[in-house]
Amino acid sequence: MGMMCLPVYNAVHNAVEEARKGKGPSLIELINLSISDRTMKEADENSNAIMNSTECQKNDPIVVFKQTLMSKRVLKEKDVKIIAEDVKKEIEEALEFAKQSPLPGPQDSLLKIFLRKTVR
Repeated sequence: MGMMCLPVYNAVHNAVEEARKGKGPSLIELINLSISDRTMKEADENSNAIMNSTECQKNDPIVVFKQTLMSKRVLKEKDVKIIAEDVKKEIEEALEFAKQSPLPGPQDSLLKIFLRKTVR
């Protein structure tokens, strides 16, 4: 399920709704294979890689979801280009922000981890 966007969305949505009704927490296990430069290098170096890069690329959840939306005419190629440009810009801005930010000290390691107020 971790490779398919809509079933993941539905599972998380249902879990959130149950939690909001006071029915307690849910555990959702998702298994997702990631394609990155590092992953590709490791696959090239390791002849016993679990999946070859072609298989991973074919099942990449972003690619599959894009194809699903395009086949249903929800998304057009021009939209894909705009989204890609926006994502690239957001990543570049986040990287620049991270580079300009001071490193956190050890005293900051537990900040903003625990919620101190009651959730409705």
